[in-house]
Amino acid sequence: MPPGVRFAGGWSLTSPHAEFGGLSGIEILPDGRLLTVSDVGAFIWIGMANGAPDGTGEISYMKGPNGQILRGKRDGDSEGLALADGLAFVSFERRHRVAAFDLETCGASARAAPFTELPSELSGIRIKENSGAEALSAGKVMIAGYEQLIDGYSPLVSVSKGGSSTELLAPAKRDYNGPLVGMTNTIMLGDAATAGSVVYSLRRSYNPVFGNRLTVEAAYEDAGGASRRALFELKPPMNVDNFEGITAETLSDGTHRLWLVSDNNFSDQQRTLLFAFDLIGEAH
Repeated sequence: MPPGVRFAGGWSLTSPHAEFGGLSGIEILPDGRLLTVSDVGAFIWIGMANGAPDGTGEISYMKGPNGQILRGKRDGDSEGLALADGLAFVSFERRHRVAAFDLETCGASARAAPFTELPSELSGIRIKENSGAEALSAGKVMIAGYEQLIDGYSPLVSVSKGGSSTELLAPAKRDYNGPLVGMTNTIMLGDAATAGSVVYSLRRSYNPVFGNRLTVEAAYEDAGGASRRALFELKPPMNVDNFEGITAETLSDGTHRLWLVSDNNFSDQQRTLLFAFDLIGEAH
């Protein structure tokens, strides 16, 4: 691992449930469990104990505003996940949009409440059905990051009470490129006086010769302005797969732990991997 990054653990997750898999967005619940979304339109809870999966879990299919299960890729291709204000916000591809679910109150009975429609065309380019908002981040505004690149840039749509805006984001480092597939929520740094924050992002590229290549970058903001930098890279011969989800937690000593989850595409040739990395020293 590069300086300042410590591998904290890795697990290959399996289940006898036929529709376990396709995991994309991931978040950490207040009770310590992991919440993920699957691209078959399902929430999957992963039980945790002492910083590791405990072998338990639950699955629940997402329901639309009418209480009916979201069926088919057209309505149920859930990709990004962000927890904010007690709600689970989920971004969807194909019908590009973000919906909110009150899992805290309603549990598996929660219905989708429309939050915002997302553009299906940006900078005059039509967004492919399967290349929409895979990344979702909550903070002062909600940010949806598209997988599709436009001239090498990743489209970001920021949504707030005042409306929405769009920007095209370049990779933090030229050779740390690839489509944007995951973002963490905004994490506050220091005390209120410094007003510093960081958002970690995950990029993924793939080709049949070299396999999957993942890069993690950080975007910082404080009273002095904003900056971004590449943190580390994962690629063969490392044990990697089709990682699409990233979230972060702050440990008791202040260390940031990143959790990455992979989408196995329901293929026997791929795995559902859960990795944890601690950012220490210069990587923090």
